[in-house]
Amino acid sequence: MKFCSKCGTKLPDEADLCPICGQSFPAQAQPAPSPAKPKKKKTALIIVIAAVGVLAVLAALFFFTNIFGNRTMHLTQLVRSYDGEIVYKYKREYDAGGDLVERIDYSYEDGEVVYKRITLYEYDGKHNMVSYTIKFSNSDDEYKFYVDAHKEDGLWYYDIYEDREHDDFLRTEVWKNGNQIAELNEDGETVWSEEGEFDLFGRIVALEESYEDGVWSRLELEYDGDKCYATIVDANDWDENEAYYEKLEEIIELECEYEFTYFW
Repeated sequence: MKFCSKCGTKLPDEADLCPICGQSFPAQAQPAPSPAKPKKKKTALIIVIAAVGVLAVLAALFFFTNIFGNRTMHLTQLVRSYDGEIVYKYKREYDAGGDLVERIDYSYEDGEVVYKRITLYEYDGKHNMVSYTIKFSNSDDEYKFYVDAHKEDGLWYYDIYEDREHDDFLRTEVWKNGNQIAELNEDGETVWSEEGEFDLFGRIVALEESYEDGVWSRLELEYDGDKCYATIVDANDWDENEAYYEKLEEIIELECEYEFTYFW
């Protein structure tokens, strides 16, 4: 209950006009509703869900970049046999960064090693080749070549020179992840290239070599543990030399090293 401020008449609380004297009463302001308290449990649940989602995305990204990403298979040894007799072999050694540091080519005659050619590579930072030296096991001769390197579209281009001053140009080699994939002449024209096909796990399953004069061959590879066997299945002169190619077999020993490319 309340009383009229003018005549003192008792009035109900909700009255806005006194019936006796006509005094009016201003409407009382309603108290503002108290702010809703934050729903702590719901907020915490959203944070947990978001965190799980981020982890799921990272896990998926890791999986796909490891399985489908940019990886390198380094060929550490190749043995070429013809009709059961070794005719050629090379070994390659890579450093921890994936750069080729040594290559040894073995020359055979009647199944025996006649001499070895040793190539030693030098770098100034990862993939940045600066020179390489060639030695022979049957002589004291030594030849050093100098390299002007630059990277373009994910590939390394090595301009090879006979002299330190880079005056006597020889050729350009194109490398990807420690493996040579092409050779260019002084006009920038491709004189040799190879293109590989890979399976889901990054293993090479086919390799095609091409030369400027139209010579080419295609190898297919099958794996058996740490070795794979490569056979020539097609070539530009297949019809004339099919019997030779059927006897030629390359036994390739592989050491797999991987380089992962992430998207963040």
